[in-house]
Amino acid sequence: MVSALAILVVSGYAVWHYLDTQRTFRITITDTNTTLPTTINLVRGQRDTLVIANQSSQPVTVAGSVIAPHQEFRQYYRSAGDFSFTCSLHGGQSLHVIVRDP
Repeated sequence: MVSALAILVVSGYAVWHYLDTQRTFRITITDTNTTLPTTINLVRGQRDTLVIANQSSQPVTVAGSVIAPHQEFRQYYRSAGDFSFTCSLHGGQSLHVIVRDP
């Protein structure tokens, strides 16, 4: 019984820790917004995710990926580094993603 309780406590901590360190950075593209953030900082190993949601009426190309209207693009980073994206809808504005080691 004590062993089962210990396993349950450890498992509960693992789930809490996973949810606690998971972060999502969301950018929503619309027909009316004209500015993207210039830089987003992420930490490798914390399951950080970049989500670009296209809420505009037309397809958008970001980083070579076409995002249809009302669809999302999700990017996970498993390696540290600097990454740049350009948005076709926002006059070629760039987004710089910096992924650093913890």
